[in-house]
Amino acid sequence: MESKSEIEKGTRVGIGWFYNACGKCDQCISGHENLCPNALVSGINVKGGYAEYAVLDANYVTPIPDSIGNIEAAPLFCAGITAYSEVRRINPSVNDRIAVFGVGGLAFYAIQMIEAMGAKAVAVTRSHAKVAEEAGASEIVEKPSGQYDGSIVFAPSSSLVNDAVSAVRSGKTIVIPAVMGKIEIPFSSFTWEKNITSVASGLRKETRAVLDMAAGSGLKSMVHRRGLSEANEVLSELKNGRIIGRAVLVP
Repeated sequence: MESKSEIEKGTRVGIGWFYNACGKCDQCISGHENLCPNALVSGINVKGGYAEYAVLDANYVTPIPDSIGNIEAAPLFCAGITAYSEVRRINPSVNDRIAVFGVGGLAFYAIQMIEAMGAKAVAVTRSHAKVAEEAGASEIVEKPSGQYDGSIVFAPSSSLVNDAVSAVRSGKTIVIPAVMGKIEIPFSSFTWEKNITSVASGLRKETRAVLDMAAGSGLKSMVHRRGLSEANEVLSELKNGRIIGRAVLVP
């Protein structure tokens, strides 16, 4: 459990979907505050960021480095943190080939992070090769080939999960952050100690790591600035796949 906040008045800060945790349960005490059963979520349990002002818990905000602008910083607190959690769950070594299924706003960050860690990101996509190229993927393919040292499934497709599991070496990890109703995987696909896991991002230390990475190595963001009054329109566009990257609502 981290100590009381020392955020000074006037500090530029941000917060993601994870609003705060109880700080007292076994998960919090053991350093897994993102798994706290009493955690509050921005926009669900408390008022979120679709507003001009927000009341935040100073213990859970993260200072934004001066070198990162507000528009670029905003998606780092959601997509950036989530992508980082997934990549760290795989914990790639230098020259590992990590398959990324489904290229969009989350994968745009994940590909950069995989490459920054010295591994090789293999983007599996049929429609967003240019996005993968801009993110710096070592390989861009329409179908997986060979065996990979880990995989992340961003696209909400059960069939892609099967592909991802089958394409990973024995003893390696498949991370599934995509939200989908049902996943069916033949037992034969993960017989040899393959690890299939989800991710609950939100740790404060991960948020700091993402911002430090963005400030240091120049982690790129693919953002579209939109007005707060356009929120409903933007959500519709996202739902229908008309926005590549992340939209940032500005009052």
